[in-house]
Amino acid sequence: VSDCVAQFGRLDVLANIAGFHKMRHTVSMTDDDWAADLSVNLTGPFFLCRAAIPHLLETGGNIVNVASIAGVEGEVYSAGYCAAK
Repeated sequence: VSDCVAQFGRLDVLANIAGFHKMRHTVSMTDDDWAADLSVNLTGPFFLCRAAIPHLLETGGNIVNVASIAGVEGEVYSAGYCAAK
């Protein structure tokens, strides 16, 4: 975020649209599988929002977080993804 502001002079919008989803049964998920799901789908957007908010407050900008219905309804073989969404 700071590199973007340094290069372009301001920040007007943050769009969190990245996602990661690897289908696997919950009992076969490793700790690393769980961490990867949460890192991309939950932790990454949180850190980006936290870094962007001070700049967006200055410009009156906005944040767009793209989620998934999987966070509400759940999906088979997608425990980490659904929890993060």
